[in-house]
Amino acid sequence: MWKNLSFKTQLILILLIPVTGLLYFTITNINNTYQKHLRIENSSERIENIATFSEGIMLINNERTLSEYSKFNPNKKAELKLNRTKTLEWFSKINTTDSVVLKNIDEAQKIINRIHFDAEDNASTLTNFEEYSSLNNILNNLIDREIVNSNNANLTKLANNFKSYIDSKSAANLIRAVVFIKLTDKTMQSNLYAYFENIKNQNKNADFKLENYNELHINDAIIQLKKSAEFQSFLTTAEAVLNNNSKITPEIWWEQSTAVNNKLNALKIKKLNYIIQATQQEKNTTVLNTILALASFSLLLLITGILVFKLIQNTSNSLNTIAFKISKIAIGYTEFEHKLTGNIELDSIRESIKKLTSAIKEQIDLATKISSGNLGDTIKVRSESDTLNQSLNTMSLELKRLKDQAEANSLLEKNISEINNVIITSKKINDFGTNISKILSQQTNACQATFYTTDYIDNKDNLIKIGSYADDDNSPKTIAFGEGLIGEAVKNNEQKCLNNLSKEYSFLTSSLGKAAIYNVLITPIAYKNTIIGVIEIGSLNNFTDTDQKLLNSLKNSLGNATAVFIRNEELKISIEEINRKNNILQVQEEELRQNNEELNKHSLLLQQSEEELKSQAAELEQTNAYLEEKSRELETKNYEIEKKNSDLIIAQEELNIKSEEIAQASKYKSEFLANMSHELRTPLNSILILSDILKDNTSGNLTNAQLENLSVINTSGKDLLDLINDILDISKIEAGKVEIYPENTVTERIFSDMEGLFKTQMQKKNIRFESKITEKCPREIYSDVGKIEQILKNFLSNALKFTPDGGTVSMTFDRPAENWNYSNPQLASLDKNEVLFIAIKDNGIGISEENKKKLFQSFQQADSSTSRKYGGTGLGLSISKQLAQLLNGEVFFDSQLNNGSTFGVLIPIKYQENSNIAKTEPIVTAIPETVVVKEEQIESEYPKANEEFVDLSANINDDRNLADFDDKTVLIIEDDPSFAEVLLQVAHNNGFKAIIAHQGETGFQYAKKYNPKAIILDMKLPGIDGWTVLKWLKEDTELKHIPVHVMSGMKREKLAKEMGAFDFLVKPITPEKLKNAFLSIDEEINKVFKKVLILEDDEKLNYSIKQLLHANDKNTICIQAYSRLEAENILTNVDIDCAIIDLGLPDSDNVKAISELKSISKNKNIKIIINTGKSLSEVEQLELEKSVDSIVIKTNNATERLKDEILLFLNKIETTENTEYKTAPNLAGGEILKNKNILIVDDDIRNIYALSAALTGKGAVITTAFNGIEALNALEEHQSFDIILMDIMMPEMDGFEATKKIRENAKWKNLPIIALTAKAMKGDRDEILKAGASDYQSKPIDIQKLISLISIWIYK
Repeated sequence: MWKNLSFKTQLILILLIPVTGLLYFTITNINNTYQKHLRIENSSERIENIATFSEGIMLINNERTLSEYSKFNPNKKAELKLNRTKTLEWFSKINTTDSVVLKNIDEAQKIINRIHFDAEDNASTLTNFEEYSSLNNILNNLIDREIVNSNNANLTKLANNFKSYIDSKSAANLIRAVVFIKLTDKTMQSNLYAYFENIKNQNKNADFKLENYNELHINDAIIQLKKSAEFQSFLTTAEAVLNNNSKITPEIWWEQSTAVNNKLNALKIKKLNYIIQATQQEKNTTVLNTILALASFSLLLLITGILVFKLIQNTSNSLNTIAFKISKIAIGYTEFEHKLTGNIELDSIRESIKKLTSAIKEQIDLATKISSGNLGDTIKVRSESDTLNQSLNTMSLELKRLKDQAEANSLLEKNISEINNVIITSKKINDFGTNISKILSQQTNACQATFYTTDYIDNKDNLIKIGSYADDDNSPKTIAFGEGLIGEAVKNNEQKCLNNLSKEYSFLTSSLGKAAIYNVLITPIAYKNTIIGVIEIGSLNNFTDTDQKLLNSLKNSLGNATAVFIRNEELKISIEEINRKNNILQVQEEELRQNNEELNKHSLLLQQSEEELKSQAAELEQTNAYLEEKSRELETKNYEIEKKNSDLIIAQEELNIKSEEIAQASKYKSEFLANMSHELRTPLNSILILSDILKDNTSGNLTNAQLENLSVINTSGKDLLDLINDILDISKIEAGKVEIYPENTVTERIFSDMEGLFKTQMQKKNIRFESKITEKCPREIYSDVGKIEQILKNFLSNALKFTPDGGTVSMTFDRPAENWNYSNPQLASLDKNEVLFIAIKDNGIGISEENKKKLFQSFQQADSSTSRKYGGTGLGLSISKQLAQLLNGEVFFDSQLNNGSTFGVLIPIKYQENSNIAKTEPIVTAIPETVVVKEEQIESEYPKANEEFVDLSANINDDRNLADFDDKTVLIIEDDPSFAEVLLQVAHNNGFKAIIAHQGETGFQYAKKYNPKAIILDMKLPGIDGWTVLKWLKEDTELKHIPVHVMSGMKREKLAKEMGAFDFLVKPITPEKLKNAFLSIDEEINKVFKKVLILEDDEKLNYSIKQLLHANDKNTICIQAYSRLEAENILTNVDIDCAIIDLGLPDSDNVKAISELKSISKNKNIKIIINTGKSLSEVEQLELEKSVDSIVIKTNNATERLKDEILLFLNKIETTENTEYKTAPNLAGGEILKNKNILIVDDDIRNIYALSAALTGKGAVITTAFNGIEALNALEEHQSFDIILMDIMMPEMDGFEATKKIRENAKWKNLPIIALTAKAMKGDRDEILKAGASDYQSKPIDIQKLISLISIWIYK
């Protein structure tokens, strides 16, 4: 049906849909506007009611105020009466049908009538106030109801805002009334003040609403009034009256309060007028919107009708025109104008028809061009679906491609033909190369070309040039395979086409100038798949695919031709070589002929010579006789010469004796200097330490001048020490006794040490210190680091000394330059990467040419004035030079006067001990610090027990008579009394007791006598020196555990530590170093000695336990305590290893105290042994098991039991938190041996019998073996042995080998083995233990000791 309707009808029907919707929305809008008008009417009525109720509240409040004020001013009673009349009239005017309002108004009217009635009877003022308040509440509730029922949101907000005005006005009226009541009756204080507080809260609420709902600033006036001084004075006065702080008269209060209320009332009326005006504006706006909506709809409907009629008319006409033109196009007519009128869609149709006719014209034009032979043109494809245009374009392009291909093939054939002609016409290989280069340049429109072939002359992997075109002779004659682009093309057999190269690549030159070649085509030439040549063509234009195809097609044909030419050239060379060899053969043939002729001549000459020799023989006989006579004369002269030689030998021997005397004198000089330097160091040591201590001024009794003098003494002492060190160094070098201690280290260590040492000193002098270590610098070195640093310190000290303030000093670590001129031939033989180069450069005073000769000489400086100005001995550079030579290196310098200096050193990074540089063998002299002390040179004979030595320290007030075995005592062996006194004082300051010995022999005897916990040992002692004392101490079984700290003026730290010293300090020693030394001694004592606390209140028993401990191990320090309080103090402050505790203490007699003591102990792994005579209950026994390791009950064998526990502790039996508690068995009695399997290995049946009898008596199960082989078999047969007793000297397999075999088997690795032997020489024990034995027992065997030893190992 819809299709049968006309276009006009369809448009009209479609238009009716939006018109109907528009009509609906217009009617809806009018209805909404009407409803809004009704809501505004409703809200307007509510606001009028609020105004009415507000008026009632005002009348009631005025009446209440006048009723109170009239009591003071009778003139106001008439006004009061008039106000009451107005109030009653207000009630009578209310006319409403709202039942809620009527009900509340009736109730309010009853209250007002009651108030009026009570007023005539002079009712209570407070009662009237409460009645008036009830009236206010009723009217306020009605106002709130009206606000809630208001339907318009904007007007509701205004009504709420107006309610705040009413509340503010009511609050002011109430405050005025309350004050009047207070002025009337001062007895109503409490109730009245409560009303006043409620009124203030009402006022604050009103203020809050006014300030927070003031978006349009409509409340600014009332807010400003309430913040004004007048209103605040009103409030302040009211509160003061209520608090009895003001005596204001009623008249003044009336005037003040009336003024405030009048202003609030005026603002309220103004606000009400504003709300009424806003209500009226809302009404007017609603009516106006309704009128505008109706007018807009009518006008829109009219315009729509007109536009639709016009649209239908234009559309209908345009469609008829379109139908006519399409019919024209269908019959091939394309030339006409396109005129369509209407909307934009019709314009689009017009444009589409125009595009259609244009496309048809383009297709016709392209078809015409193709038919006329003009190929390659295309037309625009309008879309992916435009198949016709795509097909036409494809046809045009394909036809063009076929045409171009045919032309290219024709040109290629022509070019190949020309190349073939060139190959045929060329006679020589160079002509061939030149002609090919030329013709290819022409064919590719190039301007330059070169032709290379493989080197057929020298048969090398090179390419040689055989021809070129327009070459400027800059191209190479030969090119190696893989060299450059040509070499790479040949190597990889690939064509390279490089277009648009840089301007500097190559140039085409002529007599008029040159032009850059930007494009290159390189093509390798092959023969039988082997590259034999390459052609490079250069062009000003880009090479095309046709050019590349041409060269690729000629590749093999040119290769074949090139191979032919190369063979021809090789044949020519071969022919020339044959001709050359023929010529040589002809020459040699001629020479042979001439030689034959010469030989014939020589034969004749030999015959003549033979005759001459015969005549000469006769003459020779006469000559021999003459020579015999001359020989006799010569013998006489030789005798005289031998006599003179013997005289020379005697003179030489005398000269050697003199030389030895000079060398000995030099040696004595060096030894004297070294000895004197040591003798000077010892008293200097005391000077420096005592001056440092005095400078601290701990007692505070020194003046500033005295402290300054001490600083001078200390500084002078240090300067003297530096001088002594230099003298000692130079004397050792001259005596040839400097030792080298090489070590592996990194170069950065030396670099950082020097940088850190001198950086601060440079900064103090305002010198810029630059340090650099290059990437090429060797990173690792094996040499004497101390000597290298000593050289650098000398150089840097000189730089610091001779560089002025603000100058620059630089330190560089590098490797030598390539062409470095070494003075040391050993350095010259090394690679530059094997030499460390260090240079110190400054911009100081420099050195003149004449003074450079004095450098590196002992006691010399560049200028004598330098020494006076800058100080110094002149030994530094000499020492540095000789130290460098000892390290197989050398020093160098460069300097210009006033332009600074450079000093440096070259050191091989690997020190060679077998160097060719002269080194002296270490020998023993009176100065140990310059000697390598060998073991056979150290005194080894101990002092005899009955031999007494003179005790030089007998009169010293040390601690020898005060020291106890368990005290922290240090033995000081020092020959210098002053320094010994200093050490004594420092020892006391650090909590040590000290004993002094001035001789080595005495010191060793004191060590045996006093058992010190540590020893401080000097090396240079009168009589026996310190090295011998150290050797004695470390070889003595009772003393070797004692830590020895060496403090000496000799720099022999390495040897001292090798001989057993745990630390070493070189004199002079600073107080800080001394303090650190005693700290290290304390730490070492804690490592070596075990600390045992004995907590026993019985002094005799306490002492007995102490003696028992010392009898079993002298490496034990016993600390005694007699009460729990003492024990707590010790355990919290001292790291105790074991505690032996009695339970029955006077201040602690319970089991819990033990766990408390363990918990406060500094050492949480402390071992606790309970030694008590108290009978323990099961509960106490279980409680103790949680905290202690062992319990020993004081019975008859308590001492043995305690000894067993102590043995376990001293043998370092480790326990953990999870160790199962066990009461230790009687180890000394052998109870633990019961049912234990013991293997006895001994070749002597008597020993086996004795041991078996003793051990079987303790319940042990014995198995025997007579040698090591039987022992191994027994172990294989019985896997359950608990211990082995192994004799050492046995046949077939001795104890050493048997023990090693046992230890090689993993399952016997932990099986205890006790070695039994008669060998008692030094080192036997270590050798046996090294073989794998667990312990050692010497023969003859103490059976009780053996049983205890077996018990301990089985127990472990």
